[in-house]
Amino acid sequence: MRNRTLATLMLLLAPAVVSAQAKVRGEKKADWNEINKPSAQAGLQLSNRDIESISPIRLLLDKRKDLSLTDEQVKRVKEVEAKVAEKNEGFFKAIDSLRNEMKPSSRASEEDGARKMMARNGVMSVLAEIRANYDGALTEAMAPLDEGQRKSAGSMIEKQSADATDMLREKLGGRRPDGDDAAAAAGGSGRRGRPATAL
Repeated sequence: MRNRTLATLMLLLAPAVVSAQAKVRGEKKADWNEINKPSAQAGLQLSNRDIESISPIRLLLDKRKDLSLTDEQVKRVKEVEAKVAEKNEGFFKAIDSLRNEMKPSSRASEEDGARKMMARNGVMSVLAEIRANYDGALTEAMAPLDEGQRKSAGSMIEKQSADATDMLREKLGGRRPDGDDAAAAAGGSGRRGRPATAL
């Protein structure tokens, strides 16, 4: 499992490595004052619990009483949650590794800034994979619910998605030229609040 996780991490980081190396060579887009400012030096503020909190499947279970889920419905949703947790296990280990890479260092340098930027880009890539797995499992998790329950769940999930966007923007920060990359990681695959289609 450890070797597989490492291989997955290296594949996810490969594009970011190229980008970081280009910036170390003096690409004008590199803003080292931004990369090395105190908030960036604090390391990754996003916890695994934060990531788990954006799961719409977890939300269904947390809101089981509000949704009036039966014991059988809860059982089936838990089965879906267990499957997606197993699917995401390697990605959470990758996040742990990237968190270590983003820990503050005693001396700030361009190389150190590039390492942190590369790790942050890796976090964004891994978050996108985790969110895609959550979205891909949502249709199955919603299947046991009746029409009224799905409608109520959809409203809850829509609010959760908006809250997740704000949380990730706060804890990751940063933007890309065409928008907010933290918001992109929060957004998942298309509009939330309705059963998602598999990616």
